[in-house]
Amino acid sequence: MANHLSATAYRLFEAHGYDAVAMEQIAEESDVAKATLYSYFPVKEALIAHRFREDIAAGMTERAAAL
Repeated sequence: MANHLSATAYRLFEAHGYDAVAMEQIAEESDVAKATLYSYFPVKEALIAHRFREDIAAGMTERAAAL
């Protein structure tokens, strides 16, 4: 669920800009209640942080396989 929410938010941020996207929009686009979104991510910054962690972990996995 966290990955779904973060991916949806990231798509919205890319399309409309970070400042223009509200948490309510993210919840609606993700097809979840606002309470669900807030239980995973209390602020928008947490959505970005989650995405960065996922990208870093994926990069580490790729590099480990190459080694």
